[in-house]
Amino acid sequence: RRVLDAGCGVGWGSKLLLQAGAAEVTGLDISEEALADARSRAPGVEFVQGDLQALPFPDGSFDVVVCFEALEHAEDVFSTLDGLVRVMAPEGVLFVSSPNPAVYPEGNPFHPSEMTPEELEAAVSARLPELRMFHQHELAVSLVAPVPTGADAFDVRMLSLTGLAAGHDPYSVAVASRVALPDVSAFACAAPPSELKRLTAERASVLGQLEGTHAQLREADISLRGLIAERDAANDRIAELTTQSEALRTQLDHQRLVSGNASRERDDLAMTLISEDRPVRDVAPAQAADPAADTDAENEKLRRKLRRSRAKVKELEAELEQARGSGLASRIKRRLPGS
Repeated sequence: RRVLDAGCGVGWGSKLLLQAGAAEVTGLDISEEALADARSRAPGVEFVQGDLQALPFPDGSFDVVVCFEALEHAEDVFSTLDGLVRVMAPEGVLFVSSPNPAVYPEGNPFHPSEMTPEELEAAVSARLPELRMFHQHELAVSLVAPVPTGADAFDVRMLSLTGLAAGHDPYSVAVASRVALPDVSAFACAAPPSELKRLTAERASVLGQLEGTHAQLREADISLRGLIAERDAANDRIAELTTQSEALRTQLDHQRLVSGNASRERDDLAMTLISEDRPVRDVAPAQAADPAADTDAENEKLRRKLRRSRAKVKELEAELEQARGSGLASRIKRRLPGS
């Protein structure tokens, strides 16, 4: 059969599946470091880097899909199960496990989605009609067999010194399909103590790699959130500067209008001064010849009016000069975006 080992880690399960007679085995894991170890352990397996929650395979690609000790790492177990079912052939079989939170040790930060046996059964049966549940028990085994056995697999009768009740099953396993299930009996795996020690050492190494990867993801998430906050602050600042720019443009237009009015008023007063100044000069000689009181009064009146007009012109010119020299245009230019 074509077998997918989804969440293969360092490839121990992939190697066992190939040894058990699979036509081909594909192992998938998100960690390239784990896959490098897996490739050296099982060279006959095709290993692919990818996300368990977004399987990079076409529909119906595999006859058997195995997902052991991986589902609990997914943030969304339901969409992950949908993906596992999607890549199964129409008559394919799914094997999926989950830690039993009632038994499994608490506090693993990499297990956001542990499911009880009942929860796993409900989630799988909602997607595949044929289902059988198994419970994985951890036992110390003493095996009595002929030496040598000459095979990795052989029939053996298992005798349990105590009943296999709830409380000894850290993992539950669902076996499911769209069609009637083949016969799946209970089985056990045995290994020499030295092999178990080596597996324990490798598990610690893999957990260390996973912890490092998660730390990098957390740092990247913090950096991303910081960049988003900076972007939002920059957008707010741009909006504020745009508003200020529009206000300054309006103020500048108003100042230009005031300046234009002042210039026109200055020109009008200059013309008035010219028209009023000439009669004074014309009258002055006659005044010397004619000392009449009414002529002197008229001339003094014209002189006062002339002085007031000249003072008004100076006042307007000062206001105009102040408007021109206030630096308003330069301030606007500095505040405009892109300056």
